[in-house]
Amino acid sequence: MIVREFQSVIGREARLQFAERPETPEIPDTLVACVGGGSNAIGLFYAFLQDEVRMVGVEAAGLGTDTDQHAATLTKGRLGVLHGSASYLLQNDDGQVTLPHSVSAGLDYPGVGPEHSYLKESGRVEYVSATDEEAISAFCWLSEQEGILPALESAHALSFLRRSDNGLRPGSHVVVCLSGRGDKDVNTVADYLGKEL
Repeated sequence: MIVREFQSVIGREARLQFAERPETPEIPDTLVACVGGGSNAIGLFYAFLQDEVRMVGVEAAGLGTDTDQHAATLTKGRLGVLHGSASYLLQNDDGQVTLPHSVSAGLDYPGVGPEHSYLKESGRVEYVSATDEEAISAFCWLSEQEGILPALESAHALSFLRRSDNGLRPGSHVVVCLSGRGDKDVNTVADYLGKEL
């Protein structure tokens, strides 16, 4: 709750700034954010929970959710207790927490905030996942198209925009949470792509 309250400035500011734009409706159609522990996503979503806004959280599918090398807690995890709260977790058959994997250090976490678990259970937020490859591709895409280096965490959310099955209509008003700078991730991306800097 403390994290959500502090991070909710993201959603409050997004709401105010979106409403100030004369060419857009008062609120966006869709919100998209990455979800590891989920702090930036809940920060964006919280100010819009009572509105008719589609919300999509994008987790790290790592090498694929059909492998054991992912961090897709809400997609593939199950209810458990970590750090004193009940939420979805990556765990083995004995209930022991298993190691996650993501190209993004910020999404490489075996659990998620309990409010995201509730929002999944209630169906209020859609949770999907993006692989390492999809995130790297989205990182390169935004960097090349806009000159913005997104954090690899945020690149997972961006990858949702590039999918043909994302359900977004032409002309949709979408807010994507870019929750960090990608300069910290340049070496990781270069290594992934086999390039020298």
